Amino acid sequence: MEHHSNVIIGGGPAGINMALEFGKRGIEYLLLEANETVGGQWDRFPVCGQLISLNKRYVPGDSHTYRMRYDWHTLSTISADDVANDPLLRFTEWTSEHWPSSRIYKEYLKYVAERKGVSPHVRTHARVQRIARESGRFVLGISNAQGISADRVFCATGKSEPIVPDIKGLDSETCTFYGDFEPDTAAERYRNKVVIVLGRGNSAFEIAHHLVDITAETRVVTRSLPMFARQTHNVHDLRAQVSDVFDLMQLKSNNNIVSDRIVEVRRITGGRHEGRLLVRYETPCPHWSPPRWMKRTGIVDDVFLGAPMRINDPDAASGFVHGFRCNIQALGSIVAEKYHGMAVEPVFECDVPTAHPSDQLIHLSAFLVDLVSTSMPLFELFGYFGSTVTFTPGGDKGVVRARVWPAFPRAYNLERWGKEPTRLEIVFEYGFSRYGNGELPTHYFTLPADHFDTSRSAYVHPVFHVYQEGVEVDSFHMQESLIGRWDLDDYVDEETNLDQYKNVAFNACASALGLDERRSMLPGATSSWTHAIR
Repeated sequence: MEHHSNVIIGGGPAGINMALEFGKRGIEYLLLEANETVGGQWDRFPVCGQLISLNKRYVPGDSHTYRMRYDWHTLSTISADDVANDPLLRFTEWTSEHWPSSRIYKEYLKYVAERKGVSPHVRTHARVQRIARESGRFVLGISNAQGISADRVFCATGKSEPIVPDIKGLDSETCTFYGDFEPDTAAERYRNKVVIVLGRGNSAFEIAHHLVDITAETRVVTRSLPMFARQTHNVHDLRAQVSDVFDLMQLKSNNNIVSDRIVEVRRITGGRHEGRLLVRYETPCPHWSPPRWMKRTGIVDDVFLGAPMRINDPDAASGFVHGFRCNIQALGSIVAEKYHGMAVEPVFECDVPTAHPSDQLIHLSAFLVDLVSTSMPLFELFGYFGSTVTFTPGGDKGVVRARVWPAFPRAYNLERWGKEPTRLEIVFEYGFSRYGNGELPTHYFTLPADHFDTSRSAYVHPVFHVYQEGVEVDSFHMQESLIGRWDLDDYVDEETNLDQYKNVAFNACASALGLDERRSMLPGATSSWTHAIR
């Protein structure tokens, strides 16, 4: 039986990204794709063809990783050198539309697979019908082909079966499921009709948004009101691009939202309403709960890629390409080390002399400022990913070796480095919960942050957590930035303390090492140096 060390199922962005991670390390793999070409389901989903993921071509500065924060489509393995050699490996070169076409994205993925050497490892028309565990290996049954065995399987299969609520009479005869909606024929089919859209997420409101110009009335029926991304800062919640129905409802324009539960749908037979649908509501209602992604347990080396990665990260972006590409980047490093002997390497390291540490700490602090200013994973996966800095005695007496490690999930950081006697963990966090009950509308927060207490920063910003012997003993906040850069200043004049952010990193490192020296974290230049004895 044909055998491979690593088998990836699915040729969408998650599968191709994982393939790129293997390819850059020279690790053997096979990618199985059920369709004729790679590229995933982007020629069909979202059904109306417009993505709600950012595609911002122009940003301050020219850092590749900083650009990736606002380019949510370029795969994480694509490096600055790759783009220099072939600009089309960066998705923003394909279109400057802020909310691009999903069809263009599929063409981009096919291009990346071809140009980056993934295509020779792809087997198309290979639908996996069965996976079993036999004698310590996975055995995959494939349509129209002999079986394949594998040491590890990575499932990147994209959209699965639709979630259908338990409503009497709700089936393909009485409703159109999301995947069957045809935007090109919607004008003819739904013109001047009353249409109910059942759901509360971006897919439901995508359909409602498309129907605004067509129907006599569009009525969105939700089991409860949706959460807005502009309030929760969670990209999975309802986005502004498709939520215009809320404005239209307030303007009484026959586009409505009803929080209720439908319990039965049936088609009327006989009479003047024959053929129309009768919808019965129940108020109040015990709302049905849709199934959630479940973690697969008990099966070693069977890994789910792509949107299912959100199971461990409900608040950041792991369910979107720009989030799960960061998960895959980290997973590539873990798999390469665990199974292929390729050790995870620090992204920066230096020796800090214990007698006179300040000069080297300045050097380390400058790197950390650059890291938080340009890091993609820390920014995209706020609260979930973190970068660890370890301080261990060096080979020479009187020297501490400082190492900055790549970004990983915080749970992994704890598992791997939690027993280090001294460490930092750098995490991006929001601070809205520090104001009132945490539910103030975000338009309240448009003034500059509190200069005298950086921990009061409301918008996402880096936080340095200091641990000694596994216990958090201190934390240091960099003040929020309008542009998410701490190597540049939002407001620069002759009074600005240009070392403000470096001093935050310096103080965190000094605290970790048990040093007394502290430097000013205030924006004013008049007090740039202070020393405090704890």
